[in-house]
Amino acid sequence: MDDQVHPDDTLRLADRFIAAYKDFELLIMPGAERPELLGELFS
Repeated sequence: MDDQVHPDDTLRLADRFIAAYKDFELLIMPGAERPELLGELFS
């Protein structure tokens, strides 16, 4: 999650995916402002 989207909106979207039986991935990283800045973890 980042500061451009409220966490509640992200979780509502996830809830809609679940209700629609859609596959999705959600990675929550407490304390990380922007996951893409942590390139070593995602390379």
